[in-house]
Amino acid sequence: MEQRRLLAWVLFSFLFILLWQKFVAPPRPPVNVPPADAVVADATPEPDEAAPPTEDVPVFESSVATLGSLDPASGYFLQVELTSRGAAIAKVRLNDPRYRDLDDREAPLTIVGNRDADRRTLAMYAASLDQPLASLQKRLDTYHWELVEADETHAVFRFPAIAGQPELVKTFRVNKGEDRDGDLSGYLVDVELMLRNPGESPVEFAYVWQGPVSVPLENLESTRTFIELKGGFVPPGDDEVEVVNMTAADVVEEYDDALDRGEPGSVTRWREPPRFVGIDVQYFAALLTPADDDRSIDFVKSITPIVVEREKTVQRSDVSLTLEAKSLTLPPGGEQRHAMRAFFGPKRSDLLDAMEAGDVIAFGFFGSISRVMLAVLGFFHHSMGLPYAMAIIALTCCVRLMMTPITLKQASQARKMKEMQPKLAALQEKYGDDKEGLLKAQLQLQRDENFNMFAGCLPVLLQFPIFIGLYNALYQAIDLRLASFLWVDNLAAPDHLAPLPVTLPFLGSWLNLLPILTCGLFIVQQKLFMPPAATEEQQVQQSMMKWMMVLMGFFFYHVPAGLCLYFIASSLWSMTERKLIDADIIRLPERKKKPKKPSKGPGLMGRLLEMADEAKKQQQAAERGR
Repeated sequence: MEQRRLLAWVLFSFLFILLWQKFVAPPRPPVNVPPADAVVADATPEPDEAAPPTEDVPVFESSVATLGSLDPASGYFLQVELTSRGAAIAKVRLNDPRYRDLDDREAPLTIVGNRDADRRTLAMYAASLDQPLASLQKRLDTYHWELVEADETHAVFRFPAIAGQPELVKTFRVNKGEDRDGDLSGYLVDVELMLRNPGESPVEFAYVWQGPVSVPLENLESTRTFIELKGGFVPPGDDEVEVVNMTAADVVEEYDDALDRGEPGSVTRWREPPRFVGIDVQYFAALLTPADDDRSIDFVKSITPIVVEREKTVQRSDVSLTLEAKSLTLPPGGEQRHAMRAFFGPKRSDLLDAMEAGDVIAFGFFGSISRVMLAVLGFFHHSMGLPYAMAIIALTCCVRLMMTPITLKQASQARKMKEMQPKLAALQEKYGDDKEGLLKAQLQLQRDENFNMFAGCLPVLLQFPIFIGLYNALYQAIDLRLASFLWVDNLAAPDHLAPLPVTLPFLGSWLNLLPILTCGLFIVQQKLFMPPAATEEQQVQQSMMKWMMVLMGFFFYHVPAGLCLYFIASSLWSMTERKLIDADIIRLPERKKKPKKPSKGPGLMGRLLEMADEAKKQQQAAERGR
């Protein structure tokens, strides 16, 4: 009775917390998160003397330059739309037919520039130019630079030397590529900033780069990955890149806390030159990397997260970062070149590894297993020509074949446990409420039957790394995005069989059939494999397991269809295997009795029996002392 009450209390508490978070708990009231300008102004030092007002600021027409092409046959992998407003990147689109927009399958995917925000990727800010440009009500990032030259491969923008400040010339360049899955160069945009001092006096200048802005947020109802900031740094004296990351919710929360303290500028700053830095989502990334063969972007002084656009659901907020360049002094007639590369593309291991950014893909603790699983999946698809749905099923069969010795061992233990049920029931009846005596008798029975209860747990523990590694592999497999199977047109998202007439709590607005089939098979599998309950305690445990399966249905409801396909194939394999075992078509390994050797100790069962004896003696002593 007590265990039933405990079960009811656990289930009620779990459901109460979920319902409270969903419907009752009020969201944190929105605050006015300071825009990037506040961080930029704080990060960029003011000049010693304010620049005098000037009326000689030239005005250039608004212009647009387009690099690359949307034609996959052109040799380019992307199209870059540049704007003279801040001499920045307005949009970057991929032309690979595999990477289409989820909402419009005929439209190319836009990597940056998905929101109509004031920020532009790779725009610049400089406090020393705010006053000279104030007469035009502009800043450096909103002023229209002069478009000097442009073709499909490169574009050059120029900001004139005004108010004793340097002339700025910014050049963008794209490259053609060969292999879309392995040629990094086709996804890179080379960026060069040339600073020139045409005057007769030295010029001190400090500025800030705007990082990538507005990567695509896809499958909002079901995804677990939103915009994240990623940075890779090489500590002094070390060759390994250390990766740090912040989620959008982390960035917004940090700004909230800073405002609550009355210190809006006291936010995280990464103060090391980065090997790479940028933003990403589940399948795509926009990263800034060094030019040439440099180990880091050495002219960067610090990096600051910013909030571009806050949403009520904070994890969906648009966040980015700014890169403060080291202050420099240009002698009369002097020049300084700052160059870097921007990567806009899919999160494929071969591409990211070439930039030492492979850890951007969050494979987790069992990353090596995930990489092996992805390699096998790719072999079935690319080398054997299987569709990705069939490749997942083939991968499942390979994994289950590898685990056959483990599953047979587990089945052997389960059969032995089933055979012991009548004896355990007899012990339960014999000892009644004498729990210590019952425990000792059960341990002695297991010892006599050569049964090790931990041996049944070992197969589960051995399968755990494989399960987690495979789960993360399929979740990060970009090739499953837009791969089709039956009614499913995107194996990287829930199957979305039909829209629901209303949006339901926890389930959303779509009927997903594959998660329902998955959990149904879990329940059938549980009934087939679990021995009948011999005691009230076992009945409670089995009842709890059934409820857990129902709750798992809610957690599985939004997982990608490719993962559901794996679990369905794995469950069908398990049930078929168990039926073949029960029919003696597959024979379980028989444990051979080993010849008795001189005992080196009581062994595990012996120690458990000794512990049971000691517990019983202590209880008896306590009763006598009352």
